[in-house]
Amino acid sequence: MLAAMGGAVPPQYLHEDNLTTPFNGPGAIHVLFHDLEQVAAEKAVWRLKPQSYGINTSPVPDQVEGLSGIPIFYLACRNDQAVPWEAQSGTITGLKAAGYEVSAEVATSGHSPFLKLPRETTLFIRRAAGEGVETGFDEFTG
Repeated sequence: MLAAMGGAVPPQYLHEDNLTTPFNGPGAIHVLFHDLEQVAAEKAVWRLKPQSYGINTSPVPDQVEGLSGIPIFYLACRNDQAVPWEAQSGTITGLKAAGYEVSAEVATSGHSPFLKLPRETTLFIRRAAGEGVETGFDEFTG
């Protein structure tokens, strides 16, 4: 991930040591919660926990190995400022091109659709679990 980010920790991270890289408050709001009401965004920031710095510096293993025959559900977030749209759509397109069964929908949301659109996100999860429900999200068309 660090290589994909130009070799530098993004400014929204508060790099304390080699073990944790918690989001800095204002950075987290800008990247993860920018489309929430201010009070909701601030509450969400207070719930964040540190994450391993290694997630940004370790090689990423093949994450789709062993997924043949297993349906993959992907909720792409059109306004995500943490994972660019190009990366999300590239992942979906790449999985489909590799022959994986991918059901992808698009939320008009930032990185946290479960906070911005909780009802629709719940329906998406229920649909992925096998229920025949409509989510309210648009189908990903590439």
